[in-house]
Amino acid sequence: MKRILFTLCIVAVISSCKSSRDKMIGKIEATDKLLMADTLLKDDSLAAHQYNNLNEFAIKFPKDEKTPTYLLKSADLSSRMNHTLQAFNTYKKVNDEFPDTKQGADAMFMMAFLYENNFKNYPKAKEYYAAFIAKYPNHSFVKDAQASLDMLNSGKTLEEMVKEWEAKADSTAKK
Repeated sequence: MKRILFTLCIVAVISSCKSSRDKMIGKIEATDKLLMADTLLKDDSLAAHQYNNLNEFAIKFPKDEKTPTYLLKSADLSSRMNHTLQAFNTYKKVNDEFPDTKQGADAMFMMAFLYENNFKNYPKAKEYYAAFIAKYPNHSFVKDAQASLDMLNSGKTLEEMVKEWEAKADSTAKK
């Protein structure tokens, strides 16, 4: 906790000479460094503080080039803190407001992922995975989306699919 307060004090001193936007970016970047050191997210108060920083930036600077990235980080933090509905709503906002960006595409994939894995709403997950594949056919997550869609359409569990893939791999290796 002392380390957090010390870092925040340093950020406050450094940022006193900068613009409001630059001050916020400095605060966000400093907190990001602390969060990276806390990979298991043991300090929810720090994550909550960063969530607020990121959303405050997005409110103050809605057209800024950093806003979609910061909103995506905000959604990721919410998800890591098990605030799934909050994460979903932020991913939706990113996809709705920035659909033609990498962050918008990532957000759509994450909405499908949350429908599948957290909400267990498989029809919605299928819908979102299919929409993601159609809208972003060159995205690096397309193969993952297709695999999830195939699994959902098969009606099989992940474990059953893995066994089938392993069996196919073994039979291919023997040929």
